[in-house]
Amino acid sequence: LPGLLQLSFAVRGLEYASLFRSLGPLLVTVRGMLVDITRFGGLYAFVLIGFANAFFVLFALSGESLDYGGYPRILQEQLLWLLSSVDRSLLDGLTGQLHATGDVLFWGYIVLSYFVLLNLLIAVFNSTFEKVQRQAFNEWLFLRMATMLDFEARVAQPPRGGQQ
Repeated sequence: LPGLLQLSFAVRGLEYASLFRSLGPLLVTVRGMLVDITRFGGLYAFVLIGFANAFFVLFALSGESLDYGGYPRILQEQLLWLLSSVDRSLLDGLTGQLHATGDVLFWGYIVLSYFVLLNLLIAVFNSTFEKVQRQAFNEWLFLRMATMLDFEARVAQPPRGGQQ
C-alpha cells in the first residue's frame, strides 16, 4: 500500500510538472506512447499466440511428452527470446524434419518480432513524438489550462461535513 501511495503521489506530481513549458509536451508524448504500447501489445499478442500454437503443435506431432512445461513454457521462452535471452533447449527434443521445422519457426519468430514488430513500434513512437512536437505550444497551453482548472475546482469546493 505505501508503494501505491508513492506512485499516486508521483503521478500527481507529473500533473503539476506539466505546467512547465518544457515538460508539458513531453508528458503528452509519454501518454501517447503508453497508448501506442497498448495497441502494439494487442498486435504482438496475436503473433505470440500464433507462434506458440505452432510450437505446441510441433511438440504434439513429435510425440514428446509434455514434460517440457507445456504451453506456458513455450510462451515464457518466446518472451525470453524477445528479451535477448535465447536458450534453444526447448527445441532439443525434436528430431529430424520436426527439428528443422522448429528452427524455421524459431528464426521466423525472431525476424518477425525483432526486425519487423519492434521497428514498427519505434516508428509509431516517432510518429507520436512528431505529432506532439508539431503542436507543442498548444499542447502545453491546454495542459496548463486543464491543470489550473482542476486546481481551482479543488480549492473552490466547500469543506466536507457541511461546515462553511
